[in-house]
Amino acid sequence: MIYTIGEALIDCIHNGDNIIYSVGGAPANVAMCCAKLGIESKFIGKIGNDNYGDKIIEVLKSNNVSLDYVYRTSLYPTCLVNVNLTNNHERNFVSKTPLSSDFFLEINEVKDISFSNQDILHFCSVDLMPYSVEKATEFCIKNAKNNNCIISFDPNVRLTFWHDDNKCKETILKYFNMVDIVKISDEDASFLFPNKDFDQLSQILFAKGVKLVIITLGKDGSIAYFKNKKIKQNAFDTKIVDTTGAGDIFIGTFLSCLHQNKEDIKRALLYASSASSFICSHFGVGTNLPTINDIQNIIKNGT
Repeated sequence: MIYTIGEALIDCIHNGDNIIYSVGGAPANVAMCCAKLGIESKFIGKIGNDNYGDKIIEVLKSNNVSLDYVYRTSLYPTCLVNVNLTNNHERNFVSKTPLSSDFFLEINEVKDISFSNQDILHFCSVDLMPYSVEKATEFCIKNAKNNNCIISFDPNVRLTFWHDDNKCKETILKYFNMVDIVKISDEDASFLFPNKDFDQLSQILFAKGVKLVIITLGKDGSIAYFKNKKIKQNAFDTKIVDTTGAGDIFIGTFLSCLHQNKEDIKRALLYASSASSFICSHFGVGTNLPTINDIQNIIKNGT
């Protein structure tokens, strides 16, 4: 089982004069990706009792994500995020709903989750802001760790949402001490570990107890560090239309492969790179997730 905890939201992707509404949120994207690849997946989070929340439920269900730990509230709305696409199709997160439903997941809503040593729990940093969801997330992490569950963390830094760069950085650095796997983009690495090269960064994280470090480099591919080994994976050429969710699909695919075979890091990195390439050639994530055939075709064709 792969669990993810955090935000499920609606990405409002502004592309010229058009707006594309797509179900997103990094933890929700990872859950959908894993389920699409045949791994049993449960998303843990809270959404609003509104039309946007209904859409999220519909898309999660259509991708076979378990809703056992999805809660709804009428007190706060489902989160909307405005995303602008740049001329080179990179995304720029402009704004989000200030007080959205995802911030208000409670400990008593997650305290009965039964993790096992066969499970993986994945989380990100947007819902580590100082609301009840952070306490619920930390409770889940400790519970999972006590049951020898693998803990995966992608900082997925969104400074626009935090409004306090130092608080964001301080919070993220604290959580590195609690996890087994870190997936981090080169951009986030520069913010969190300034003036450190990737080899130095990996050693810092290993010293905190992290066992596997994955650094994504955009068009330059990715690197994995583990057990005194370093593996480099090139990116696949693709026609990029939207990079929203590329990192989520990368780590979702990687964790799915890892869940099947914990030793074959090279294959996991290869498949993750292919899946990320696939999603970059589509607008939005929830309705465009890669299948295993899509991933293998890109690997076979080299593009």
